[in-house]
Amino acid sequence: MALRLELRPRHRIEDQLLEQLGEEIVRAMPHHPIAFLRGGLWLLLSALWTVAVMITNGPVGALLPVFLFLLRGGWLLLAVYEDWFVITDMRIFRIRGVLNQRAAAMSLSRIVDFTMEQPLMGQLLGYGHFVFENAAQDQGLREIRMLRDVVAVNNLIQQLVFEAGGGPAKHKRGKVPESVAVAPGAEGGPLVPQEPLGDPVVGWGTYDDPDATGQIPHVRDED
Repeated sequence: MALRLELRPRHRIEDQLLEQLGEEIVRAMPHHPIAFLRGGLWLLLSALWTVAVMITNGPVGALLPVFLFLLRGGWLLLAVYEDWFVITDMRIFRIRGVLNQRAAAMSLSRIVDFTMEQPLMGQLLGYGHFVFENAAQDQGLREIRMLRDVVAVNNLIQQLVFEAGGGPAKHKRGKVPESVAVAPGAEGGPLVPQEPLGDPVVGWGTYDDPDATGQIPHVRDED
C-alpha cells in the first residue's frame, strides 16, 4: 500500500466526489483573505523580533522565539489554506485539516434552516459567515466563517435546496401536487381540483390561494 500525503486542496476535493453518481461541483470556495490575518500576525511578530535582536546586538539564542513564531504562523496559514467549503449538485461538504484530513458532508435535501451573517466589516471587505441550524452542527458544518461572496453563495444554496425539495417551495407555481385530485368539469368544461386526498399539501409557493380551489368554470346562460 502506497502512503500518500495530499496537501493540494483541489485533489482533496476531487477525491470526495461521488463519481459513480455523477456528482459535479457547482462551486468550491476558500476562505476570504481576512482569514489569513492570524497567521500573518505571527509572521509579522517574528520579523519584528528579529529586527529588535539585530538592533540591540542581542545573542543568537534570542532568536529562538523567532522559529516558534514562524512555526505557529505557518501552521495557521496552512490550516486556512486547506479549509474549503464545496457546493455540489447533490450536497455541501467542508474539507479541512493539514495532516489529519476531515470531511463533513450533508445532502441538500437535509438543509432546512441556515443563517447568513455579514458584519459591518464583512460588508466593507466582502466576506461573511454561515450558520446551519440542524444536524450539521455535529458534523463540522455548524459554522462556516469568513467566506467570500457570501451573498451570492447564499442565493446559490437556497436555489439548490429548493430544487432538491429541501426548502418550503417544494412545488413550482402552476403545478398541481399529486395529493390533489382533479376531475373534469360539467359538460366537458375546464378541470376542477377536488378536495385534497390524504394529508394536505404543506408549503407555500404552489398557489396564490392557499386553499387551492382552482379556477371557477364559466357557465353559459341558456335562453
